[in-house]
Amino acid sequence: MEEDRKFDYLATEIASSLDFFFRDECTCCGYPTGWNGEITVCEKYGPGIMETCTNCRQSGWSHGGELHAMFRNSGPPIFQPGRRKRPDFLSLDLFVGPLTGPPRDPTSG
Repeated sequence: MEEDRKFDYLATEIASSLDFFFRDECTCCGYPTGWNGEITVCEKYGPGIMETCTNCRQSGWSHGGELHAMFRNSGPPIFQPGRRKRPDFLSLDLFVGPLTGPPRDPTSG
């Protein structure tokens, strides 16, 4: 019983640090995953978000799908820890702005 309460507390704590604008299932244990705020745009796979499992805390990059169009048109959403789901109506004030490609190294000329 005590172990169950400890698990519930940890799952709640982890979930409150994640944004469920993007939601998937963990490939390790099947529990829900949420976006932890990290984004990347790489040449090989395009835009990606880092997702973390609410159960086993595994993290991994998710690329593709709707991310390509979203990052091109409006950019990634503004990260909001604790958001439970994607809003029904998407307005531009929810997004950072379009990202056009990988960040450039200013020292490379």
